Amino acid sequence: MNRTLSAAPLLALLLTACSGGSVAPRFQVISARTAERTDEGVRIEITIVGENPNDHELELGEAKYAVTANGSTIYSGAASPETTLPRYGRVEMILPAAVPLPNFPAGTDAIAINGWIEYLPPGPFAELLYDAGLRRPTSSVDGSTSLTP
Repeated sequence: MNRTLSAAPLLALLLTACSGGSVAPRFQVISARTAERTDEGVRIEITIVGENPNDHELELGEAKYAVTANGSTIYSGAASPETTLPRYGRVEMILPAAVPLPNFPAGTDAIAINGWIEYLPPGPFAELLYDAGLRRPTSSVDGSTSLTP
């Protein structure tokens, strides 16, 4: 047990050291559209732009988010953006939301999204911590937009 306690400050120092030199990406909600509508539900595609202010690529991990319409949560879930943000670059990506028809308010013309997206900082130690689930930095994705048919 004493080894665990004495290793804690070292682990904290290493975690701090591996976070240097990387700035969190920024995400902006651009648009949303109804991609499909059936008797069972509505599939919405939300377009997000990710921007990387770093001089190195950032691989994106899981996105967890909630979608609201008319003040009520209509979807909550996770998806993978399946992309890497290029150095000093921007990438458009789609986050889906499948809403059962009874949960989709009639006349919905705008939605809001609130959540976060994981990203992998550069370096083998950061990758080891990420893969082990010990350190998965996130950046928020929040915004609202009109919903086009």
